[in-house]
Amino acid sequence: MEHFTPVQDIDGLVDDARISYAQGRTRSASWREQQLRALYRFTIKEEDALTAAVHMDLRKSPAETVIFEIGFVRNAIIYALEHLHDWMNPTKVCGGSLAFALDRCEIRNDPLGVVLIIGTWNYPIYLSLSPLVSAISAGNAVVMKFSELAPHTSLALYSLLPKYMDPTSIKYVYGDIPQSSKLLEMPFGLIFYTGNATVARVVMQAAAKHLTPVVLELGGKSPTCVAPDHVYVHKSIAQDFYAYVPTAIKELLGDNPAASDVYPRLINRRHFERLEKVLGDQLKVAGTEIVHGGQMNSNDLFISPTVLRGVSADATIHPIMDGEIFGPILPIIEYSDIEDVFAAIREIGKTPLALYPFSSNQKFIDRVIKNVPSGNVVANDLILSLAVDSLPFGGMGESGMGAYHGKFGFDAFTKSRAVMIRPNSLEILNKIRYQQVSFNRKKAPYHIVCWLLFRHMPSRFMLNVRRLSMWTKRAVGGLGLPLAVVLGIMIGGGLIRLVDNSKKLYISTTQFAMLNRHSNSTKQAAVAVL
Repeated sequence: MEHFTPVQDIDGLVDDARISYAQGRTRSASWREQQLRALYRFTIKEEDALTAAVHMDLRKSPAETVIFEIGFVRNAIIYALEHLHDWMNPTKVCGGSLAFALDRCEIRNDPLGVVLIIGTWNYPIYLSLSPLVSAISAGNAVVMKFSELAPHTSLALYSLLPKYMDPTSIKYVYGDIPQSSKLLEMPFGLIFYTGNATVARVVMQAAAKHLTPVVLELGGKSPTCVAPDHVYVHKSIAQDFYAYVPTAIKELLGDNPAASDVYPRLINRRHFERLEKVLGDQLKVAGTEIVHGGQMNSNDLFISPTVLRGVSADATIHPIMDGEIFGPILPIIEYSDIEDVFAAIREIGKTPLALYPFSSNQKFIDRVIKNVPSGNVVANDLILSLAVDSLPFGGMGESGMGAYHGKFGFDAFTKSRAVMIRPNSLEILNKIRYQQVSFNRKKAPYHIVCWLLFRHMPSRFMLNVRRLSMWTKRAVGGLGLPLAVVLGIMIGGGLIRLVDNSKKLYISTTQFAMLNRHSNSTKQAAVAVL
């Protein structure tokens, strides 16, 4: 606790970040690129310190930390640097109707301001730094809160990151409930939380007071974010499955997993005691058997890889199915009808973060994907979708809200802003627009205004009008607007002739066909004559 951020200092940290953002420091492409490169250097130069810290917290091997945490962060940084300018560029769109043909309509991605990222302990590097990559790419100032449950890793991040990152725009908080509660009292542009659903509800309640948007990355019913929590095996192959499990575990960890250099431990005694109790309660249920494992050592926070059989999906009878296991205990549930599996998942996990169907039958895989909503799907493998930055990562319902990674992370930390810029030359048409309320609906001017405003034009036609506007403006100055409209209409399908002497709107056959295609009533369509 001696290294925790003093609660009284948090106001100042957040205010400094707000000042930096208000000055526009974080919005330029150069700042974003500099910070992403600095973060990459951090992962290179501090790799040994980070792997040592994770090993002290979780007993993960350095190789696992480099591959599944640090390596994933590096890939995210490289992907962001490659696509940053494309993400930042406004998306140009067409106005739709001829009345907006000469307007510049675009969608700009604005940063949200000062955002709060609350990390977690099971992947303490990846699940803290990966959202940081997205927040920086989007041009935000950032306040990061590290998990007190992984003290060595959090302290390493807390003490080492400021040496590399912009100290005025990226702030760090290390602590437990008092620090978290203080942060949640404050308004942010976004709160990005990774953790469990219970705390997520607290985060949402706090965010609602300031109407702060949230992204929630939760586990659903999974032991480590996206690792399997339980497995459904068809009865026809169940015995073969049980026979193979011990062999597979021994191939990975040897005969004594406690002596393995690559097998992690529980994060703390509280989690160990919780798992010890839930396993003990489950073994009291008639029919439950341990297929493999079951060894425990409280002094070492060790639980061997444990596989159970004789478990059903009914959480009222089987305590192991009540809530997240979050440990190395894997229940196997046998089934004979896949529809029973669908019903069980909807009842227990509702909307899991990850779904892993295994089959050589593509129709079966498609059926599972169609009938089980989930945040992510990998068929015939596990977890690997995390490594693809062009795919979104996020849950739904009990497994989370929102998504990130790659462009999806950029979108999560930005606001899509509608921008319309009208040329000054259009002011000469406003007299018609302002007077349209008094138009006689039987007169041609009323139909002209309605057609200009509400008739959707093909994007290709609208693009031609905008191009002609630019060309004619250069060629003939002030005549550019009317000439562009006339030429654009001609390219779109022929010259419109408006005659009001017989209370009819005359239009070329091509334009008449276009209007009919977009009209719900023939009474609203124009009459075509040659």
